[in-house]
Amino acid sequence: MKTDFWTRTVISAVIIGLAVRIAAGLVFNYGYDVSHWATIVANFYSGNGLYGLTGYFYTPVWGYFLSSLGTVAQLLPLGEWGMRVTAALGFEQLTEWYISANITSLSFEQLAKVPLYLVDLLDGYLIYRIVLHFTADRKKAELSFVLWFLCPLVIAVASVSAMFDNLVVLLLLICLILLVYGRWFSAGVFIAAAALTKLFPVFLVPLLVAYVFVKHRNNRRQGWKNFGLAAAGGLIAAIAILLPQMLDGTLSNAFSFITSRAADSSGLLSQLAGIGAVVAYVLILIGSVILALAYDRFAGKNPEKELFTALLLNCTLIFFWPPAPQYLLLLLPFLTVYIASADRRFMRPWAVIVLGATVFAFANNFSLLLSLAQYSNLITVDTVVALTEWFQTPFLSLAKMGWMYYGGAVVQYLGILYLAVCEFRGRLMRVRFWKYPRNSSFDGSEASA
Repeated sequence: MKTDFWTRTVISAVIIGLAVRIAAGLVFNYGYDVSHWATIVANFYSGNGLYGLTGYFYTPVWGYFLSSLGTVAQLLPLGEWGMRVTAALGFEQLTEWYISANITSLSFEQLAKVPLYLVDLLDGYLIYRIVLHFTADRKKAELSFVLWFLCPLVIAVASVSAMFDNLVVLLLLICLILLVYGRWFSAGVFIAAAALTKLFPVFLVPLLVAYVFVKHRNNRRQGWKNFGLAAAGGLIAAIAILLPQMLDGTLSNAFSFITSRAADSSGLLSQLAGIGAVVAYVLILIGSVILALAYDRFAGKNPEKELFTALLLNCTLIFFWPPAPQYLLLLLPFLTVYIASADRRFMRPWAVIVLGATVFAFANNFSLLLSLAQYSNLITVDTVVALTEWFQTPFLSLAKMGWMYYGGAVVQYLGILYLAVCEFRGRLMRVRFWKYPRNSSFDGSEASA
């Protein structure tokens, strides 16, 4: 990172953001997911690969990341990685809420979470550079970093859930910067890596393809050549990532995240994420293609700027289908860039989305304290169990946890709709908001005259 990045505002945000993440990561833990991370590492080192035993339901990139953490874990005196808490076994009967009696140790949790804090920092750095590129205004760039790195949802996803959506953001932002610099093959590699970490970036591919041809409107032959380079990079990266699964016959397991949503749905929101999601995502893909065609038509002299506007629209379209809160990290970089670079009135939908999604992310409430109770003397397991059971008791015919869970989900979705209304009223595909300096670059340096 360049030294000019480390302004007083950025340093203050980094100190506060890391302190909050470390504290939250020690106190709260979503055991349902994090215990799976420990299981995956154990399965991998037992010789079963990522998919040899049940427990890993995502595409392989995050599994490879976890396996590297397992290598580090072998070198550190972490003690036990986790255990099964018998006092919390009753939680597993509450299938709608995904609470597990399997917990991980505080040491293993920090091993999984601290790298995600660093990914958050790298994401913030790239967002900072992008805004600086668009505006040549350091104050606006600092604002974008603060909006990302101190965002409660971004903090919660890494420190509480230990989910890896910020890694998808990192790979996608690198891809976009490589595209702007004309590194077509490398951009293809990174978009493939992003899509094989979580699949949502697939819906952004039509826009990225359109950008390649917009950049070569006067030379379609060159456009096809560079598209071919990007496609080759993506194909080679995909083969390299999926090769172990091709060789051991578990390739279909790498995409079970999609099929399992249709086959194993339970509860209101899980049912929404069932078979209907497949239909919805087909429609979203069609909408993404239409948006790419519109971008190809309306993009003007500054296609990079308008690409980021179109990506904001595209991500809003993706999440018309109600998302889990961590998925919204894909939307936040583009919304953050737009707020800092163009229109701060978009802080309003940002705030509604972040509020709802953060409440949604904490809906497992007192059960998030189970690891802390088991591995410290700050609170007892019996107290955590009693508080969690109390939160299951009804209030106006719905469990208190249900009010938090569904209430957060509703506010989050209203925020998405509010953002869509703001985008529609602002006619984002037609109006060019940003004063785009010609002599600027992503590394913050000014081009020579």
